[in-house]
Amino acid sequence: MRGSYNTKQSQQILEYLQKNKSSVSAKEIYASLGAQGMNIGLATIYRQLENLVRELKVKKIVTDEGSMRFQFVEDFEATDSYFLKCDDCGTLIASNCHLLLEVSEHMSDEHGFQIDTGKSVLYGRCKNCRHSKLGE
Repeated sequence: MRGSYNTKQSQQILEYLQKNKSSVSAKEIYASLGAQGMNIGLATIYRQLENLVRELKVKKIVTDEGSMRFQFVEDFEATDSYFLKCDDCGTLIASNCHLLLEVSEHMSDEHGFQIDTGKSVLYGRCKNCRHSKLGE
């Protein structure tokens, strides 16, 4: 019985991540599922997220502040991506840009250094914040 309960919770979390399409924190999942009337504790969400990461269904992103974000991935092998973080609003965006991936390959081939793309964050200003600054 307990196994099916955890499986149901894991499925609810996975479905939330599949619908969301962006990286989210465990607390954001907790708040959203709670607002939908689902009773899942925050510790359980963290535990289930770690299980989904181990199962290669979800990618864990560790930001420079040490916080963790999670994102559903269709094809885990194809998820080498850099993350773009807006200095203004804090939005974190996964980018599978082929040019950035070429940089990773170059660093590996030419310099013997493998970049951990799950921890690679580029900082700047997102499109929404850039446009709002222009309108001031």
